[in-house]
Amino acid sequence: MAAEIELPGLTEEVCMNGDGDILVVGGGVAGLTAAETLADFGWRVLLLEKQGHLGGHSHHWACMATEACNRCSACAVCDRLRRVTSDARIRIRTQARLVTLEGSDGAFIAGIEPAGNSDSVCRSHPNFVLTAAESVPVAKVVLATGFTPFDPSELPLLNYERFGAVMSTVDVDDLILQNRLTEFITQQENRVAFIQCVGSRDRERGRDYCSQFCCKTSIRLARKLLFERPDLQITIYYIDLQVNRKEFRTFFSEMQGKIRFVQGTPAEILPAEQGPGLRVKVFNPETNQIGYETHDRVVLAVGQTPNAGTRRLAERLNLAVGPDGFLALAEPGRGARSSRPGVYLAGACARPSDMADSCLQAMAVAAEIGAPVNVTATVRPLLAIGSY
Repeated sequence: MAAEIELPGLTEEVCMNGDGDILVVGGGVAGLTAAETLADFGWRVLLLEKQGHLGGHSHHWACMATEACNRCSACAVCDRLRRVTSDARIRIRTQARLVTLEGSDGAFIAGIEPAGNSDSVCRSHPNFVLTAAESVPVAKVVLATGFTPFDPSELPLLNYERFGAVMSTVDVDDLILQNRLTEFITQQENRVAFIQCVGSRDRERGRDYCSQFCCKTSIRLARKLLFERPDLQITIYYIDLQVNRKEFRTFFSEMQGKIRFVQGTPAEILPAEQGPGLRVKVFNPETNQIGYETHDRVVLAVGQTPNAGTRRLAERLNLAVGPDGFLALAEPGRGARSSRPGVYLAGACARPSDMADSCLQAMAVAAEIGAPVNVTATVRPLLAIGSY
């Protein structure tokens, strides 16, 4: 069941001459949620997205439904996208980036310019593309610039680029999205391994954090694969499993006996000693020993890393960055304010977050900003967000 959040809202006749615009930077799930909620509060919103389409990473997510809906939230993003693009209070600029932010809280001047990338323009909304630089007065700024999936080629022992049978969760999701799942594994093969925490929980590389969504992604993909190929023998190697939401714990429980869960840290992927397949070198913390297991396909559950563009934006806007490379909150655990007054953070630009957490953070930002002073608040219908 989707989570329901009750927020203060507005009467049907929204006052549009409030305290100015709110600038939301980033058109992924956090940015869309922030823009929609702020518009419902009565603000005019300018939403910037550097790519040619809205939706962020979720734009490329495949539906994970099997015999029933699996609450993957892919369709929920599409629904929110439709509402945002049809809301008269939200002005959208794609292939656009924020380059300067002058002034202070309540009276900023935002300099935006065309991003100059070659990303394809969404055919449904070609009029959103920014074609010339603009200077826009805004009262507040919400940064929702998201994350970059970890590149597993940075870990040469996993042989991501060397062996075609080693794929990432992003690769498998893309095959499902394009209806090419038959290319994942042949009918003669049936042994699939998932390796968790690839690019996360890595103190040596400064990534000693949990990416929050890898466990959910792997189990969701495993459910989908088993639905398509019930003969698959799937193993998930993990450090510890993050299954803290009630509904996801139910999904996890359903997979017991269908998926083999092994606590261990795979250190290397090698060719099988005899015949086809791959050998996974695994350290078992319980036995303190190293062993080898053979699989036909290995899927690397890649974590979240900070966007390179986010760090450059932090330098331009004079924002603090944490030791992990994500944007730093002014008071961690207390609100969503960045180190610069009037600039707020939502979603994975501040810390690794799954979809539900990104939505909740975006709603919390909107609640912290509040409604314009001359807008009459009332109770509005509940907002529904995906379970994970």
